[in-house]
Amino acid sequence: MKAISKAILDRLRGDETLTLGSRAAQAQTDLIALLGTQNAKASVLMGGLPSSVTYPCVRFWEDAGIRGLGGEGIGDVMYTVYRFEMFSQGRDGATLPTIADCLELLLDERRDAPILTLAGDGRLYGHDLLTNFQGPYQDTTRDCFIGTMAFRFAEARP
Repeated sequence: MKAISKAILDRLRGDETLTLGSRAAQAQTDLIALLGTQNAKASVLMGGLPSSVTYPCVRFWEDAGIRGLGGEGIGDVMYTVYRFEMFSQGRDGATLPTIADCLELLLDERRDAPILTLAGDGRLYGHDLLTNFQGPYQDTTRDCFIGTMAFRFAEARP
């Protein structure tokens, strides 16, 4: 598993401790509450959906990447795109947009998300929202079962 994928899993599942009182820490708490405290680990998935899944859930995967130029003291710089899908079985049109907002607060630096910490030699220089949430935009929307969005991560490796 890539270091970025592991760091995303840790943050979304609540395994990473965030600064108490920060917007990101509140978003992490809200996301875990939406996914169900007992099911947060089973509801944030990397890759495909298993045959049995607990809803609502979030799934993500590495979609594309660009190997950029490196420099002295920086190493190789890579830009990686991760796609996210959110699923719900409920008829409440507010669940998926709320999950999307939590993801932005947890993964978009422009919304004060702390930089993810990577295990190993790599270092993230930034991450931000690449494509906005695609799904219902009003709480009155019914039958909302899926939403998508993407984030970009800038990583340097020696």
